[in-house]
Amino acid sequence: LNSAVLRIFGCQTDEEFRELTGFTFRGMVHPDDIEEIENSIRNQIASSIYDFDYVEYRIVQKDGSIRWIADYGHFLHTEAYGDIFYVFIDDNTERMKHYMTEQVQRQNLLESALSQAQTANIARNTFLQNMSHDIRTPMNAIIGFTTLALSRIEHTDQVEGYLKKIMTSGNHLLNLINNVLDM
Repeated sequence: LNSAVLRIFGCQTDEEFRELTGFTFRGMVHPDDIEEIENSIRNQIASSIYDFDYVEYRIVQKDGSIRWIADYGHFLHTEAYGDIFYVFIDDNTERMKHYMTEQVQRQNLLESALSQAQTANIARNTFLQNMSHDIRTPMNAIIGFTTLALSRIEHTDQVEGYLKKIMTSGNHLLNLINNVLDM
C-alpha cells in the first residue's frame, strides 16, 4: 500500500483504506465486478508461464464515486511466505471514459448505418414492386392483344386496332426498360 493507492481510493490514511476495503482484494473491487475479475485472474495465471495477469475493473472510492483501475499482477509462490501477489494498479478512469465515448460513437454510427440500410432496403423493395407492376402491365397487354389478334386474324379492322395497342404497349415497355437501365 502506498500513497498513490490511497489517492486512487480517496483515502488519507492506511486506516481509512483498511476500513474502506477490509484490506482485501475483494474489498477493493466493485462488488459487481469481483467474480468476473477473479475468474479472469485465475485463468490468466493458469495459462501464463510467467504467472502474470492484467485486468480492468471498477472501484468505489471513499466518497462513493466510481473509478476504473488497470491492474497488472504477478503471482509468486514462496516457501517462506506462501502465495504472494505483486499488484501494480493505475487509475484508468480517463482512458475508460474515452473508450466508452468511442464505443457510444461507434454504436451511434452502426445504428445510423443500419437505419440507412433499412431505408435503402425499403426503397429498393418499393422500387422493385413498382417496376414489377409497371413491366407486367404492358407485357400483359402485348400478350393479350396478340392472342386476340391471332384469334381474329380475318377481322382486319379489329386486328389493326390490336396491333396499334401492341405497338403502344411495346413502346411504353421499351421506354420503361431504357429508363431503368439509365438509372
